[in-house]
Amino acid sequence: MPSPKGTGERFTVVRIPGRASYLLGRGRDGAPAVLIRDVPLTDHLVHVELQNLRVMHGVRCQIDLAGGKRETVDVSLIQCSADPDLEGVFLRLMGGLIQEFGDPSGKELADLVTRLVDLFRALSQPARKSIQGLWGELLVIALGTSPIDLLMAWHAEPNDMYDFNAGHQRIEVKTSASRRRSHHFRLEQLLPPAGTEMVVCSLIVERSGGGQTAADLVSEIGGQIDSRPDLVVRLEAVVAETLGVEWRSSAHTTFDREVARDSVRFLAVGDIPSIPLGALPDTVSNVHFEVNVDAVPGIPSATLTAYGGLMAAAVQG
Repeated sequence: MPSPKGTGERFTVVRIPGRASYLLGRGRDGAPAVLIRDVPLTDHLVHVELQNLRVMHGVRCQIDLAGGKRETVDVSLIQCSADPDLEGVFLRLMGGLIQEFGDPSGKELADLVTRLVDLFRALSQPARKSIQGLWGELLVIALGTSPIDLLMAWHAEPNDMYDFNAGHQRIEVKTSASRRRSHHFRLEQLLPPAGTEMVVCSLIVERSGGGQTAADLVSEIGGQIDSRPDLVVRLEAVVAETLGVEWRSSAHTTFDREVARDSVRFLAVGDIPSIPLGALPDTVSNVHFEVNVDAVPGIPSATLTAYGGLMAAAVQG
């Protein structure tokens, strides 16, 4: 087993309640870090250097604790770059992973690092959806009666046809940046499989200087599901994979929560004007079109609640 190596690094730290192995701190440059003590150095543990993340094992460093106490400790070090936009993402991810993994063995720490690295790498990939679309989905979760049920159904697979998919129930969220409810659909989205219940959640999403960012909604949802650290990590993972390189823009893009909340309308898929499948030549596929649904009546909340399951979970609490 290799001996710890000194780096001359120094951190100001606080203890994480209930997690004896972990310290939360900042380096001299202000970059946030998590220091993990008492982890055996095994072959599972490897150093990682990414643009905004580094992981080192067997590091001997100085720590300054509350009260002026200073110690020299041997740790595994997980540190984010000194980037204000990224700090919140890092701290939320580490909070969820720490709750999920607890005081880790070498193998468990390697698994934790793998999860973290995958998520940071996702932030360098192309976006899968607009910030506006993701914000609308997050608001539906935040407003719902059961955020846990909604998160469990949210983008179960990266290429899902619908935003929320649970058994025989589906919900597709559509946003509009104007007061005119015009939404883009793939024809297949309005042709759900036989035996399924599917609704469209339509909402108006307007930019607002005093509004909320996607990160604000993520923090709000995280507070609602703190008993489920696995879902906290899943929430961050879906956001990272959806936004990709647009994560930095999302940190400064705000939308009007009140306008969006008051505009939420659930629509029966059968009431939305569409293209009859039989009207298309066999050689035509991958059809996309825009529909104005202003005149489509909304489904009463009581009816959604009576459906139970995913539909009831999406009713505003």
